[in-house]
Amino acid sequence: MFYGIYYPSTGIKKKKDKIKISALCTAIRKRGLVNEFTLQNIRNPLYDGKLPNRAEKAGSSLSKYFDVLKTNFQNNWELKSKGFILTNSGIGVVIGLFEKILSRVMQKKGRQPTKEDFEFYMAPVKNILESSDATHLSHLRLRCTSEGGRSEFLNELILKIRAETRDDLFGGEIGNTKLKAEFVTLEEKLKDLIKKKLYDPKNEVWFKDAVDSSTYGRALKIMKKNGITDMGKIHLQIGLGDCFSIMRRHENLFYPIFINEDTFSNKVILEGAISTITTMRAKLEAHYTGAKVGPGDEQILRIDLEKMNKCLDKALKS
Repeated sequence: MFYGIYYPSTGIKKKKDKIKISALCTAIRKRGLVNEFTLQNIRNPLYDGKLPNRAEKAGSSLSKYFDVLKTNFQNNWELKSKGFILTNSGIGVVIGLFEKILSRVMQKKGRQPTKEDFEFYMAPVKNILESSDATHLSHLRLRCTSEGGRSEFLNELILKIRAETRDDLFGGEIGNTKLKAEFVTLEEKLKDLIKKKLYDPKNEVWFKDAVDSSTYGRALKIMKKNGITDMGKIHLQIGLGDCFSIMRRHENLFYPIFINEDTFSNKVILEGAISTITTMRAKLEAHYTGAKVGPGDEQILRIDLEKMNKCLDKALKS
């Protein structure tokens, strides 16, 4: 694939039919392919404590993956910039599928994917990506120029793979990409705040003492499933709903952080905002079948998220 990548340092002006190296690196970084855990919180079989070994393992697996794409998606591959796979728009999607395959194979079989694994999971999307319809391919490239468009299309491919392989766990949890980044950021900040407020270096079971038994049990189960043994990371295994439950359990510690004249003036308004965020997130999930989110609801949600983040940023800096 080396000759399909554009390297600015070479001084070559003509970039047609070449992927920007920055686009490839960005896709690899966003998918966490060299991190200890994948985006689905599965231990990454490509990870190695030594950076050169890590790069070699990731490079070798990606090379195997692209060899499968070159062989099994030959028409699209040969179209280069007029296709989808070898374009700056498409590379983020195919790297995204690589990460999903990597996570699922590790989850199921405890190892990195083989050529056969890549072929198995990519076969269901062949009729979509192997299309020779120029209009269809142009539409796909245009649709995937934005991060939201790429995420949406990736989710559609994941659902198709699930249906045809009958592997309902492939790809992990899929949600509506709208406001997804905002929810993820809020959840991460709340986890940091929970540790900041409740962690006791003298108490090895501080998390167990701080939460209810069901929350603790779920966190342990997730750690075991993903091969995580470091108990220092147990607070990272909870979800947004769990974070809010912990806040309510210790409202004397957490509520004063959010209740003030500039954000939430009293306890009732704060709890209303928490309820709004929880409900709207559920409605925005792909599997949700209830009422749709209206423009007014989304505006209220954005305001509540902004206020929550303002309080969190201040608390985490202090």
